[in-house]
Amino acid sequence: MTDEVVRDDPDLPLTEAQRDAVVESAGWERIGPWIIDGDDAEAPMQNTLW
Repeated sequence: MTDEVVRDDPDLPLTEAQRDAVVESAGWERIGPWIIDGDDAEAPMQNTLW
């Protein structure tokens, strides 16, 4: 799943829940807060498939 699948409007940033959905669909789990810097978002993650 890409952000395009969960994005309602391409001009608006993803919500926290939408970012989590993209991450989880790729087999990862967020284990810390999202850090937002302009158009970029980062969070500590762990792989749920290992």
